[in-house]
Amino acid sequence: TQKERQNKQRSKMSVTVIVPAAAGSSDAPPTWMKRLPDGTLVLVSVLRPLDVANVSRVIVAIAAAHFEKFCHRNATDIVRHVERAMPQLAGRFVVHVIDRPTRSACETVAVTIRAEGVRGPVFIKDCDGAFAHKVQAANCVVGLVVTAENSRGLQCLPHKSFLQYAPSGVLTNITEKCITSACISVGGYGFLDAEQYVA
Repeated sequence: TQKERQNKQRSKMSVTVIVPAAAGSSDAPPTWMKRLPDGTLVLVSVLRPLDVANVSRVIVAIAAAHFEKFCHRNATDIVRHVERAMPQLAGRFVVHVIDRPTRSACETVAVTIRAEGVRGPVFIKDCDGAFAHKVQAANCVVGLVVTAENSRGLQCLPHKSFLQYAPSGVLTNITEKCITSACISVGGYGFLDAEQYVA
């Protein structure tokens, strides 16, 4: 059918991943910059589970204050660290410095889209959680159905965002810090058109 052909075509479109990581005080390193016991950046642990076969670029958007204080105005070490840990991102990983504070992660993404000339599909990935997901061109919110088996590994469940769906399967609402369904948002949001996101 025509819908199936469109879905196949979309699945082959390259996607830009944006990680809004500009929040936090300038007094301490932001979460994404912290290191795990093995020396790996938290940013790598957040990106590593993603299947990035359809990804053209991964852009991490950071605050100018963090860039100046903790990176000494040089992104080379971060880029090398990520590309060493994830060779599949070699030449596709970009650090974008946000030169003025933004009011939210949503605004950080919009500023990054404009500044980096992002066109077409975009996948927005929170900077503080990891989950397995095949990044594809789609309008989507990545969720996890909470079960008795996986709920033990989830911290602070009442503080999560919960996804609500109509009987047709269409996402109708996301509620924060209020258990309204058995499905939580894990921090991944897909948009078929970056310009539509900005609008």
